[in-house]
Amino acid sequence: MRGRALLARASVGALAGLLAGMLAGIGARVAMRMVADGVADGVGVTTSFTWNGTLTIVGIGAVVGTPFGIVYDAILDRLPGPPRLRGLVFGALAFAIMGPIFFITNAEELFSQGRVVLFAVLFPVFGLALGGTHALSRRFAARLPVAVHATLAAVAGIGVVFTATGLALATLAAAGLVRM
Repeated sequence: MRGRALLARASVGALAGLLAGMLAGIGARVAMRMVADGVADGVGVTTSFTWNGTLTIVGIGAVVGTPFGIVYDAILDRLPGPPRLRGLVFGALAFAIMGPIFFITNAEELFSQGRVVLFAVLFPVFGLALGGTHALSRRFAARLPVAVHATLAAVAGIGVVFTATGLALATLAAAGLVRM
């Protein structure tokens, strides 16, 4: 029974992270669009945006958001502030930890303060979305069958692999061992 309870608890965070990650993915796509409007790439081709590309970015945001949602659920009671604002605190922590890696590895594209702000804002957006969806996720996840809990946990595992791979590549790129 302990395994099922742990799985159910993880699914609460994973579901909140999935929803928050989708919102952050939409925000990322909007930021990309704002950056790309009228700007040709290195070969002189103006970028185009497709529904497939948008769905891919939103999907990646959802998958990568799931493990962060589980971490949020695990440390929620230890975060300072009122419950609704704890997501913002978590977003600030995520920015402090992940932000430098993100901005260093994307320095060529994020060469202006405006571009940095567009993408930096995604961290608190994700955190606020986590704070807003967590209570709803807790109520909803309690009604889900064990198979859905297991699926959410599997998605979180994939999100961990995506995140770890991205961090490893970013670290190798920062060391000059690979080009991204």
